Amino acid sequence: GNKKLTTKNIDSVYSSADIEKTLTPGLIQNWVDKTILYTEAEKAGLTKDRGLKEKRDSFYRDLVVSVYINNLAEKSVRVTKGKIKSYYKENLSSFLRKEDGVFATHYTTKSGADAGALKKQLLSKSGQILLDTLRYTKETQNIIRGRLVKALDRPLFLANQSVVGPIKNKNRYHLFRVFNRYKKGSQKDLASCYDEIYQRLHKQAIAEKSTHILDSLKQSVNIYINPEYQQQ
Repeated sequence: GNKKLTTKNIDSVYSSADIEKTLTPGLIQNWVDKTILYTEAEKAGLTKDRGLKEKRDSFYRDLVVSVYINNLAEKSVRVTKGKIKSYYKENLSSFLRKEDGVFATHYTTKSGADAGALKKQLLSKSGQILLDTLRYTKETQNIIRGRLVKALDRPLFLANQSVVGPIKNKNRYHLFRVFNRYKKGSQKDLASCYDEIYQRLHKQAIAEKSTHILDSLKQSVNIYINPEYQQQ
């Protein structure tokens, strides 16, 4: 057909400012599949279906309304640190850990010798790692019990040590530098809940502000609803 996907329009098609080259083949195949199916649906007359057009228009109308009212609400919504702190104190029972966990840095390397060197350096007084950063990977994160493969999960949670490993799994060696261990049912601190609380309060504030905006707009326009259909 005459439909084309080029490097100039792929960003607009997939709403992405920066598409990684490694993802491009998959995106292209996805676009081809959808284009083929849409073309066949078009031949079948579905693009002229009245019911589908009404659903499309209704979706677009709802989208425009949602974006408009959210844009207005966002201008005056502010979630302060004080509000976040108060919410945390008033809802402590909502922030209990549901599983055992650790806060740790997870190191991996292909070489057993490098893994041994890493452990020695981690256990040193300074804890400074001198090994070339190209020889290992690391990621600091909260790790929930049961989320890793058993070969890593069991020693990490059974050993009460600050450095766990090296543990060989498949073709890599793994080490964990544990900063904190948490038990199921223990209280999360405010820092670990901060983003979650912010999102809760922000969503609540947007909903409340949106209702206020709508009520104000209703006062500025003349609306007549047949009494027969008014809500009681």
